[in-house]
Parts: sequence; C-alpha cells; structure tokens
Amino acid sequence: MTDRPASPGQLRFFVLDQRDGRATVRNHLVIEGRVSALRLTEAVHALLEAQPALRTSLHMAPDGLTQRTHPASAVDIQVLESDGAETQLPALITDTGAPFAHDAGPLCRVRLLVGPERTHCLIGTHHAIFDDDSTAVLLNQLSLAYEKGAPSLALAPPTVAPDPEHTAQMREFWSRALADCPQDTALPLSSTPDSTASGVVTTEISPELATRMAALTRERGATPFAQLLAAAATVTGWYTSRDDLVIATVASGRSATDQDVIGCLQNTVPVRLRLDGADSDEVLDRTMDALFDAVDHAALPIEDILDTVGVRRRPGRKPLTQILCAQTTESAPLALDGLSWQLTPSAPVEAEYDVALTLHHSLGGAMRLEIGHRHAALTPQAAQRLAQHLLAALEALADGSVLPLSELSLLSPEEVAGLTALDGGPVPSPRRRCMHPSRSTYDVRRQRSPSPRAPRASRTPNWANGQRRWRPP
Repeated sequence: MTDRPASPGQLRFFVLDQRDGRATVRNHLVIEGRVSALRLTEAVHALLEAQPALRTSLHMAPDGLTQRTHPASAVDIQVLESDGAETQLPALITDTGAPFAHDAGPLCRVRLLVGPERTHCLIGTHHAIFDDDSTAVLLNQLSLAYEKGAPSLALAPPTVAPDPEHTAQMREFWSRALADCPQDTALPLSSTPDSTASGVVTTEISPELATRMAALTRERGATPFAQLLAAAATVTGWYTSRDDLVIATVASGRSATDQDVIGCLQNTVPVRLRLDGADSDEVLDRTMDALFDAVDHAALPIEDILDTVGVRRRPGRKPLTQILCAQTTESAPLALDGLSWQLTPSAPVEAEYDVALTLHHSLGGAMRLEIGHRHAALTPQAAQRLAQHLLAALEALADGSVLPLSELSLLSPEEVAGLTALDGGPVPSPRRRCMHPSRSTYDVRRQRSPSPRAPRASRTPNWANGQRRWRPP
C-alpha cells in the first residue's frame, strides 16, 4: 500500500469532518425479491475491487493529507439474515451512519440484511471518497455484478492530472469573474449566533407552478434549477438591499472517462449574480449566463479558486457566501434478474452552509423545495417565510410579466395584512413594501428599523443589447 497526496475534495471533507463531524454518507438500497446472500456478498466484493475509492483511508502526514488504498478484504462487511420482521434494521442504519476514524482503515462499511422477500443493503462512506454522482454508479454496478458476476465490472480508471494550460485559463476566468466581488453574501440573522442546532423546511411546488416552470424551460432554455437560482438571487437581494451577490452551487466535475467512477469528484463553485438594473426577465438571463460560465470552469478546485482571487478567510464562516443552491433527482428503480433495486431517499444532513436550498425532482415530474438552515442564521419561522418568498419569486419569474425587481410582489397576503394592521390603514399596494423578512411585522414596527430596499432598478433594460443566449435545458 502506497500513500499518495489526497485530492482537493478529500482535503475539504477531511477538514469539515474535523470541525463538524458529519461527513458520513449512508446509502440504503432495498432489493425486492428473493436474494442469494452469497451472490450479493460476492457482488459487494466485486464492487470494492473495481472502485479503489471505497478501499481508501486518509492519513495526516508531515507534508500534508495523504490517501491510502487497501485490499477489498479490509472493508468492514457484515451479513445478517432476517426472518422478515427486520427488527435489526434500525440498529444497522445507525451503525452504517456512524463517524469514521480516517486512518483506521477504508472509509467504507457495508451491512447486508437478507430476508425472504426483501433485502437491505446499507453502505456507509466518508464524503471524502463519495460524492452525489457516486450514488447512481454504486446502484448500477452493484446490481450488474449481482446479475452477471464480478467479471462484468472493469477497474475504475485513475484520475487524470489537470492540464497546466487549462488550469491557467480557469484561473484567469475566476480572477475576472470574482474581481471586487462581495466577500460574505448572507441573509440577515434572525436568531442568536450561538445556536448549534439546524433544521429543514420542505415546501411542495404546486403542479401549476411546475407547469409554468417547464414552459419557461422550453421557451428560454432556463432549467428549473436556473430559475431557483434566479429566485434565490432576487430574494437575497431583497433581504440584504444588495445588487451584487455570490451564491454557491455544486458542479459534477466528471469528464467522459469518469462517469462510472465512485469518488469525490464534485466541486463547489461560486456563482456571482449582479442584479443592478435588472428586471424580472433579465435576471433570468443573467443567472443562466453566470451559472453556465461557473460550471464551465468548475474543474478548478474551490480552494484554488479562493486562492486565485485572494478571498479573506474568517473563522466559522464559509468563504464568499453562506448560501448554497443545489438539486437532486430521484433514482429510478432497476429491474434485473427478477429483482427490483431501489435507493431510498437519504435523510437530510446538517447544513454545511447557513442556508442550503435544494430542488428535488421526483420521477413523476413533481418538484419540492428543501431549505436546510442553521438556527444561528434562520429560525424555523424565518425559514418558512423564506420558502414562501422563494415560491413567490418563482411565480413572478414564470408568469411572463416583465417588472423591475423593485416592483415584484413577494409578500404573502398574511404579511400584507400584518403591515396594514400596523400602519392603521389600508396598504395601497403590496409592491414596494419590503418588510424585513426574517423578523415578525411586530418586531419591525417595534424596533423602528427601516425596511430593506429591493434591488435597485435605476435604469431601464437596454433592448438594443437583447441578443439573448439560449441554453438547452
């Protein structure tokens, strides 16, 4: 076993685990039908042989973090038989999600609970060796190895070193894209900063709104995720009275040769969004341009991006932004060899960012919005209001009207009614009335604080420059 330098992604999650201790990813695969315990165990061993990342441990050496690949026999595997009652399952789920000791062996453990007509395959991994895209690879290769045997899996290719010229081009792009950018995009605090708890707020996107968002995708090439990012920028600008923002997102980082590789290949990239002078139509174009430019240059690790730009670091704060936008898609079940293989949805993990907005796509086309939040940044009530305002922004972007951002109506009817009661009279229009969204109307009135302004719309759109870039969905 030879040690070699850890990748930037491995280093990032190693550091996060040292700080917060929540880097274990638990994959829960349910197999419906009669499963052979022996064949499934052999398939697991084949998967481990084909994917060196699953046999990797991390070690802190004098010259930095290193990774070490072990034989497949070193991976912790336990096989249990169930009589169908599955009473052992809760304990196995807890066991699979337990923290890892980075240098005690492979950062992977497998628990198999084989029943008469249903089998649970639980695979826990450290995030430093397993990213979101690895989940589909795991499902496909494990089911394939069970159906056709170990020879059906080829050894995953090694990671290719980046081309120096390409790296220099990406550094040049990020130097331009983030020049003089804001250093800490964050929502106004609505809680005490010493809180360590976190929570999740989930809101379904109505079928009517989903239909309008799909139409916008067809007409403008703006994917639902791009629309969510534009809505997040609009609401964040409203909350903070800023028109220059940075919001983080996650890029795959996989090339054509990496599609069947398990590992930590994804990268977090900053997306800079400028709202000055934009209307509800133009903000979508600006968001698409900024998003696709960032993803096109996502091969440069986030730490190198930050070093290139010279971002200031602050203890306990994420660099550049405290807001993350991401998306997930439900995995379709596989039907192989008379069995149905289905990944169960993962439980929400504690927020790495103050606010993490995730757009979930179901197999039937439905969508839901999930807001993970640290209570030190947003109370549960403030997170609920944030969800309402994001849905209102999505509605405004999808309804076809073109308005300056300062005239978008994002307040709920209840908030408008609350302002009416406080003012002692009717409110002429909900537009241009911006309550501090992370506080109650009573607090706003009591503290006599000025309401945040909407993003500026100091100039009209320049339609002479209206040659818009179309992007495929």
